[in-house]
Amino acid sequence: MWRKTKFQNNGIINTNKLINEGNNMRSDSGYDSQLDDIVPVENRITEAVIDNLAKPIFVTIQDDSISEYIYSYCKHLLKYSMERHESKEVAYAINLNTLDFVGAVFGTSRTVDIEELISKMDGSEYIFIVLHNHPSNSTFSPKDLNTFFEAINISVLVVIGNSGAIHVIEKTKPVSEENYLLIKKILINYRKALCDFDEAISGLQEFGVIYSSF
Repeated sequence: MWRKTKFQNNGIINTNKLINEGNNMRSDSGYDSQLDDIVPVENRITEAVIDNLAKPIFVTIQDDSISEYIYSYCKHLLKYSMERHESKEVAYAINLNTLDFVGAVFGTSRTVDIEELISKMDGSEYIFIVLHNHPSNSTFSPKDLNTFFEAINISVLVVIGNSGAIHVIEKTKPVSEENYLLIKKILINYRKALCDFDEAISGLQEFGVIYSSF
């Protein structure tokens, strides 16, 4: 079973820490070489989207104060992307046991590499939630799902569309080695467009995965 989360944080986002860590990672992310990568005007984040963002409901997180804390980070991520990253992809990671902010990474209009965040989770006994936005307003990509299952410490993955749609996928139990092989087959079919997203999620639900959208 997953460890139960304990609310050990004061519920306030440490903005200075976020900006400092985020800027440090940004300088190593290859962002400066992506100056020609532009999010179309119609897909850029607006203040209205942030103000009206739906509050996600988590099946595996039943403490309302923790859900509210994560929601505040969802809004902060969008605002940070809008004001400091041209509405391109940004990812945050949060420790679900301590509620410490793990870090931020910055991507392009189409993708973000969270390996830097995953490396901070490796070897930890804790579980984590990763949030990131999609300028395309799409749901989980094949890469998203593959990362979700390969990174054993990520128990919740959230995609926030730049228009405000929220998609959540959660593990209700660890993935066994035997089930992982079966899951990989589903993910390969999804990546090769041999099945659509709904079919992939339907197959993954047999292995304790829960998908929600808001």
